Amino acid sequence: MSAVCEPDIHRLPNLQAVVKETLRLRMAIPLLVPHMNLHDAKLGGYDIPAESKILVNAWWLANNPAHWKNPEDFRPERFLEEDAKVEASGNDFRYIPFGVGRRSCPDIILASPKGSNAFSISMSTR
Repeated sequence: MSAVCEPDIHRLPNLQAVVKETLRLRMAIPLLVPHMNLHDAKLGGYDIPAESKILVNAWWLANNPAHWKNPEDFRPERFLEEDAKVEASGNDFRYIPFGVGRRSCPDIILASPKGSNAFSISMSTR
C-alpha cells in the first residue's frame, strides 16, 4: 500500500468528513476574534449600540441543537449526507472553526481537509 499524498485527499471523502466533524465538535478557539460594529444595530431583538465589542461564540453555532442533528455525537457521516455542502470557508455560519472574512485564521489553508494531509499520512501504512 502506498502513502497518501496531498493530491489524493479529494478522493478520500470519509477522511475529509472526519476532519470536519473533529473541527466542529472540538474547535481550537470557541470564541472568534472580537469585532466592533460601526453603527447602532438590532440583532435578535436586542439593540446593539455603535462601537460595541462583539464576540461570536463559534462553538455554540457548531453545537446548537436547533441547527444540527445530535450535535453532541461524533457523526462524520453528517458531512457526507445532510450537511455535505458545509465547508470551513464560511459558506454556512453554523460551521466556522477558523472564523470568516478578513479576520479568519490564516491557517485554514494548512488545517482544512483539502489543504492538509498530515492526518492521512499518520493513518496510512507502508
